[in-house]
Amino acid sequence: MARWSMWRRRVTLPRSWMEERAASGVQYSSSSTPVIRHSESGSTVKPFEEIPGLWKNGVVNLYNFWKLDGVRNMHHIMLKNFNTFGPIYREKIGYYDSVNIINPEDAAILFKAEGHYPKRLKVEAWTSYRDYRNRKYGVLLKNGQEWKSNRVILNKEVISVKMLENFVPLLDEVGQDFVGRVHKKILRSGQNKWTTDLSQELFKYALESVSSVLYGERLGLMLDYIDPEAQHFIDCITLMFKSTSPMLYIPPGLLKLVGAKAWRDHVEAWDGIFNQADRCIQNIYRELRHDSGSTKKYPGVLASLLMLDKLSIEDIKASVTELMAGGVDTGYFAMCVADFYNSAVDAVRTGQTPQPSGGAEGRSGGSPGGQSGRHVGDPEADSSGQSCSEGNTEVKETLMPDFTDVNVVTRSVTRF
Repeated sequence: MARWSMWRRRVTLPRSWMEERAASGVQYSSSSTPVIRHSESGSTVKPFEEIPGLWKNGVVNLYNFWKLDGVRNMHHIMLKNFNTFGPIYREKIGYYDSVNIINPEDAAILFKAEGHYPKRLKVEAWTSYRDYRNRKYGVLLKNGQEWKSNRVILNKEVISVKMLENFVPLLDEVGQDFVGRVHKKILRSGQNKWTTDLSQELFKYALESVSSVLYGERLGLMLDYIDPEAQHFIDCITLMFKSTSPMLYIPPGLLKLVGAKAWRDHVEAWDGIFNQADRCIQNIYRELRHDSGSTKKYPGVLASLLMLDKLSIEDIKASVTELMAGGVDTGYFAMCVADFYNSAVDAVRTGQTPQPSGGAEGRSGGSPGGQSGRHVGDPEADSSGQSCSEGNTEVKETLMPDFTDVNVVTRSVTRF
């Protein structure tokens, strides 16, 4: 989801201002706008316009963002801005006005102040497609009471401890297949190692895992041959992320008006994603008609919601497709970043330059890519199981990065 994060909230206030609240007696409502009242000392909350940053000329900022290849270098740009303006700064790129937060403590203050109906981030590209096709918004895009009622139902079916127990066998099966695939590739190489663009493999692993849990069926992405229908689904997801990026800063309505390729691609991508959901729903109903009741395997979130019959089919379809997009994006990118940080730790020890798994490009550009040159199973790795050679990371008998003690903060935190 390109640039959606806990930092990008419509309005928030610096920690120092929050501390002033206690002294000045300023109160806040659950909405985005602070409710200001004077204390006995006469002090007030600082106005929104005093938040430092680059927000006075969105068009100029968009040009500079494009000149700096901002989609690929967003992390560098944000780091520079945080160093320049402090832990909270305001930014306007094109039509997109936002406030960025880097300190987890400040984000916690913001989330606690959101109230029962938080004002949720509106992804204009996604909502514009749904309006164009007259489709329902899912739980990631809804607000207010409608979001709350959907979220309460999904809480029980998606994130309750009882339901999470059903996910473990499905995820374990995909994980075992992923491990088996890597070992098979190592054996086939004849060199006791496998050199590949690992970002592609992590993307397929994330999509296979999420599809198994949500749709209750495997796509076969751990196989050497991928079914054309599954490949089309992958292409649609990749295209959806890629076409979302420019519409974060350029109004989708304008791109639609001029018939821009980014808009056409976006419509085509979401059409394919929703068609996949339609096909899965048809399969579920077909299986339910022939089910004798002997099957005890968890059928997936989609089937569970359909059988629960508390949401309309269109509401279910909308929420499941959005959960799929958020789950693949967050899972894939987090693994790429963790893989990079794992390589960086080894690079510090060896004095080499770590190479990313293509995660940054895949994230911002919407498709997994980059030349990671990742080597798995190299027999010449040292006793720690890792070594660096010519800027590439070679990992002996190591399939995934060590997630222990890896504190990864990504810019995409999908909160549904």
